[in-house]
Amino acid sequence: MQLQPNLADACSNLGLLLTEQRRLDEAAETLEQALTIDPDHVEARFYRGVLRLLSADFARGWPDYACRWQRETTRTPRPNLPIWSGAPLHTDRLLVSAEQGVGDQILFASCLPDVLRRVSRCLIECDPRLVPLFSRSFPTADVIPEPSRGQRRQVPVLDEIDWAVALGDLPGLFRPSVESFPRHSGYLIPDAAACRCWRSRMAETGTGPKIGISWRGGTDPEDHQRRSTALAEWSMLFAKVPEAVFVNLQYGETTEEVAEVQCEYDVQLYESPQADSLENLDQFAALLASLDLVISVDNTTAHLAGALGVQVWTLLPFTSEWRWLTDRDDSPWYPRMRLFRQSAPGNWDEVFTQACQELRTLFAQ
Repeated sequence: MQLQPNLADACSNLGLLLTEQRRLDEAAETLEQALTIDPDHVEARFYRGVLRLLSADFARGWPDYACRWQRETTRTPRPNLPIWSGAPLHTDRLLVSAEQGVGDQILFASCLPDVLRRVSRCLIECDPRLVPLFSRSFPTADVIPEPSRGQRRQVPVLDEIDWAVALGDLPGLFRPSVESFPRHSGYLIPDAAACRCWRSRMAETGTGPKIGISWRGGTDPEDHQRRSTALAEWSMLFAKVPEAVFVNLQYGETTEEVAEVQCEYDVQLYESPQADSLENLDQFAALLASLDLVISVDNTTAHLAGALGVQVWTLLPFTSEWRWLTDRDDSPWYPRMRLFRQSAPGNWDEVFTQACQELRTLFAQ
C-alpha cells in the first residue's frame, strides 16, 4: 500500500487482516477506501459485510454478505429460478436451497419457521444427514437431500418450483436487527424414542451431571488450529466437577488422545459410538438432548446443541466467526448458549478458568 495506495486489492486484504485483529474501526475505514477506489470490488464488499455482521449491524451487513454469490470461492450455485423476496405465497411453490456446511445450514434453519408462516408449499434442501431431523422439525415442508458437489439438481424437482431462496439469504429477509431474533427454546426436534433411550443410558452412568464435550473444530488447517484445543487443556474442568459424567462428542479419531488423558488425569470419558456426528446426526441430536450441558469449541456440535435448545457453552478463539459477534457472552441465534472468549490469540487458559468458575457455580445451584 505504500507503493500503490490506490490499489483496491491491497486495501481489501488489509481490511480483512484488521478485522481479524479486531481493529474494527480501522478495518471499516480501509474497506471503505477500497470501495471508493473500486465500487464494484466484490471481496471488499463481502469483507465489509462480514465486518458489519460481526458488529451486529445486520440491516447493512446482509446486503453486503449477499455478494458472496459473485465470489469465485462460492461452491454452491443458486438455482436458475426467480429469487423469493419474502412475500407471502399461497399457491406457488418455493425451494429453499442448501448452502454452505452443516453448521451453517443448522444456523440458518432458524429462519425456516418464518418462511413456513408465509409459504404453504415449500421444498427444503439440506445435507443428507440433516434430512430426518429437518423433516421432523418442519413437517409442513418437503425435505430432500441437497445434490452432491458437482451434481445438478434433478430437472423434475425444478419443474415443480416457482421461486427459490438460499438458506444463507433468509436472515437478510427476517433478521434486520438483534431484536428480530426470536427467543426460541429450540427449533429442531430430536427423535423422542431415541431421546428416551439415551436418557436411560445416561442414567446408568451415575447420578452426577452429564456434560458433553467437543474440543476440535474447523476443516481449513489454519482455521482448525485457531478454533481447536487439546483435550489435556480440559483437565481443570474435569477436576472442578469430579462427580460429573463427561461424554465424548468429538467427531473424528480421538482414541489415542482420550486414552492418554484418561490415564493422566484419572477421568472417564463416556464414548457414544452409536451417535457418530459425522454419519448419524439424528442419533447425535438425541444424545445432545439427553445431556445437562454441552461444552464445545466452535463447530457443528455447538450449532446443533443451540438449535435443539440444549444448554451449551461455546469456547471461542480471539478471532472468531462473524456469527458470534463481538464483546457478548450470549448469542442472538441460540438463547441457551453462553460464549467464552479468548482476550488474546491462543490464550485458552483464561477461557477454561472462567468456564471452571461458572461450572462449579452452575452445579452447586
